[in-house]
Amino acid sequence: LAKPEAVVLLCAMLAVVDFVLIGSVYWWQLQLNGLVGIMLIMATGFIVDFSAHVLHFYLLQPSFLSPDARVHAALVEIGPSVLLGAFTTMVAILPVSFATSNMSRTFFAMVFMIIVVGASVGLLLLPVLLTLLPIKPLGAASTNTPALGRPSGSGSAMAADKRARPGEG
Repeated sequence: LAKPEAVVLLCAMLAVVDFVLIGSVYWWQLQLNGLVGIMLIMATGFIVDFSAHVLHFYLLQPSFLSPDARVHAALVEIGPSVLLGAFTTMVAILPVSFATSNMSRTFFAMVFMIIVVGASVGLLLLPVLLTLLPIKPLGAASTNTPALGRPSGSGSAMAADKRARPGEG
């Protein structure tokens, strides 16, 4: 992320999720041990996966859009992929929920909470904060900011450019 305020917001989302996860250790009646510590470290990757994608796609939206419209466009574009990632990870750990060992129970509880809380923060809390906080998109100073996070030289724009200059390429 190229914007310092976006990095700060992402770190805040990480702190929120870690705070909730530490609270869930008590709620699930788990012991704070090495496995829980490893799971909290592993949570960083999941949280960044959920939140950073939404934040990145928000920053790629055109600067002429309102913050609400940028959030909407980012969620339309990347939201289904983030949600699908959360769902498939949940399906993957579901068999572990039937195990009886303490380590498996701890693993399932922590990953379950990481997925639920991380996806909720990335898809619900972060978009609300993006509409309230003044984070400018990446191309705010540029007039040719790509719409919907697509590179400016791709797809139909590139084909139209080639048609405009028939002697080249």
